[in-house]
Amino acid sequence: LRRRFPHVLVVEFRPEGGEVTLDADRVRLRAAGADPVEVGRAFLAHVAGGEPTAAEMAVLATADELARRRGEPLHDVAAVGRSAPRDTTDDLEGAVEPGAAGVA
Repeated sequence: LRRRFPHVLVVEFRPEGGEVTLDADRVRLRAAGADPVEVGRAFLAHVAGGEPTAAEMAVLATADELARRRGEPLHDVAAVGRSAPRDTTDDLEGAVEPGAAGVA
């Protein structure tokens, strides 16, 4: 803002109801029944101008599952959606097309 408006005297951010922490926002979204994958789908549809591909939806679902399992040992997290743990290094590679929804 200062670059765009160099002569402004004060820059303040006062959100209605005060600042919201990430944890408080998660609680609010869960209480509203918001499905994180659906929120991600709507976001991608908005920014990309079209519905996400099946591969992009798979990435959203995997990210949601990994977030829910936060704090578990890595060998358990690697097994998300699989019957046995394995190397997941290349799982997301190529899942989202370059240039889609801000992807480099």
